[in-house]
Amino acid sequence: MKGYVNKWKTKTNRALPYYFLVDGFGNQQNIQLTWKNGECPVPCEITSDRSRASDAKGFIVHAGDSHMTPPTESVPWILFAHENPVYAPVLTDAMSMSKFGLLTSYRLDSDFPKPVYSMPILTSPLPVKEKDGLIMAVTSNCEPVRTEYMRQLMKFVQVDSYGACLKNKNDLVARYRSANGKDFKQLKTELAKRYKFTLVFFNQDCDYFVDDRLSHALDAGSVPVVMGTDKQIFGNPS
Repeated sequence: MKGYVNKWKTKTNRALPYYFLVDGFGNQQNIQLTWKNGECPVPCEITSDRSRASDAKGFIVHAGDSHMTPPTESVPWILFAHENPVYAPVLTDAMSMSKFGLLTSYRLDSDFPKPVYSMPILTSPLPVKEKDGLIMAVTSNCEPVRTEYMRQLMKFVQVDSYGACLKNKNDLVARYRSANGKDFKQLKTELAKRYKFTLVFFNQDCDYFVDDRLSHALDAGSVPVVMGTDKQIFGNPS
């Protein structure tokens, strides 16, 4: 990636158009983004205007449309993958991946890292002495290992489960629902503020995959208890 950046810097200072071939799952989007001098180390542009394909310095292809073929091989092909391999199987398909020279994904070792989660909201947490809950869990993927972990933990300490798995609390709206003008994630974060710990089970247990469930706990000031693989890279949420 650094080699490409250096080459672009020496060749021109004008905006370098990128061509976003198609958005996920075949839905073409109207995309027009521009970063000028001072806004980005390399002035660039991302556009979905197909009529400008011949000007592109690279083609970005969504993992959901990895079968789509850009019109030329003379510039880099960049794969954009926001999901883990369970939902973006192209990531484990060596033949398909060989078509792409660069990767932008949730993995922090990608050429262009784009984590799923956002920066935590750095507000003062509720003092520990004011927290009336010990452990909170909100999980809908009742995978056997994580569910058994919760079941065994519940034998020794109080775990309040608001999700579909081993549910014993009903004070949280279902996913994709809202209440009092707040969505599920906002309500979940507010609820987690009352707990000292939050069980964090990601969408899937995949190497290097970290999703926004981690930031929910951090936003709430609740210590995350994370289950993941032995190849988990957290870094600083960004």
